[in-house]
Amino acid sequence: MVWTARIAWIVLPFTTGAAFDDVLQPWSRAPQTVGEVLLWAAWFAGLIALLAPRPWGFTILRVVAPYSVAIAIASAWSAPWLVAVLAIATASFAMVTALSSAIAHACAASTAYGPEQRFPLRVPVTLLAGPLPIAAALIGAAIASGPLLLANGDLVAGVVASQHNQGRPGASLPATTTSAPSTTTRLPAALNDAITRLEQAVAK
Repeated sequence: MVWTARIAWIVLPFTTGAAFDDVLQPWSRAPQTVGEVLLWAAWFAGLIALLAPRPWGFTILRVVAPYSVAIAIASAWSAPWLVAVLAIATASFAMVTALSSAIAHACAASTAYGPEQRFPLRVPVTLLAGPLPIAAALIGAAIASGPLLLANGDLVAGVVASQHNQGRPGASLPATTTSAPSTTTRLPAALNDAITRLEQAVAK
């Protein structure tokens, strides 16, 4: 499943590019260029998150993967139906595989030491039903709003949005809403003893 997710993400620009271009086509030149840069940046961030799984990478995927589906759906109003259907289908498949349990396990296990095992915790249905999608949408909007407003000539709004979100997009949201799955750790008894002795030695 891990390599399925990677391949699905790699081919995404080829299967959704035409549809995304149709979505951006009505925009003026500067916002269109910024939108294209943001889309490529989001795709590249998702690619890195899949090729080098880390807990923070799963957080990135939770934001960029749903946005690919949302933009593909938006293309249904402007792109030819076959192009839109292809974009929606491939983007949905890429999102499902990128957010699968296999990727979550790979991200959680990436920080394990030696024989240590780390497992992702299941996301509660109450989060999946509302707070998680809303948080992902707000974070994506916070990142993109500043550059797009500036490119559109709305300097005051763009500067305010950029300064407000600089370095902390979605900072007002609960950290557990979009963070990578928490992990539970099972350490061998010998390793636990070694850690205890080391802590005692440092305390002395």
